[in-house]
Parts: sequence; C-alpha cells; structure tokens
Amino acid sequence: MSLIIIVAVLFVIVVLVYLYRSQSLHGPIINFFIAAVVLFVVISLGYIYITSDVDLSNLDGIVNLMKLYLNWLGGLMKNTGNIAGYAVKQEWGTNSTNITG
Repeated sequence: MSLIIIVAVLFVIVVLVYLYRSQSLHGPIINFFIAAVVLFVVISLGYIYITSDVDLSNLDGIVNLMKLYLNWLGGLMKNTGNIAGYAVKQEWGTNSTNITG
C-alpha cells in the first residue's frame, strides 16, 4: 500500500509542477479544470482501492482495480444522467404551483 501512496504523491507533484510551468500557456481557468480532474481521479481511485480487496502486487490486481473503477465511474455517470433527466421532466413553469405569500 505504501507504493501506491508514493506513486499517487509523485503523480500529484508532477501535475502541480506542470500546472505551475504552464501558467503562460493555458491560463488559470484551464489549469483549474486540469487540477480538478486530477484531484477527482486520485481521490476516486483511492476510494475504490480502499473499499475493495484488490491486491496490486500483480498485473491482475491492477486490471481488476481498473475494471472496478471504470464500473464505478459508469454508474456515477448513469446516476447523474438519471438525476438530470428527472429534473428536466419536472414542471418548472410558474403556473405549476400556487404560492401565496
């Protein structure tokens, strides 16, 4: 497990150095989105690793972790789509409810 933490910390350091060096190329908004995506991936991969019983000492364990992560990510996107679809189908007009005040 300590190897995973070292790799994750090194990955975050590399991304932070890249973001610092690329300020003039991209600008702060793109750098914010890059940092947000990297932070999301690192935290969500850590969550999946902690909640599963995957052994990362061999290639099969890494493949299983990636399968679990992609399955979790697909479920997250499906649920987000369901919530958005439910919200779109609602009656949002001003005539749908009578509010007296």
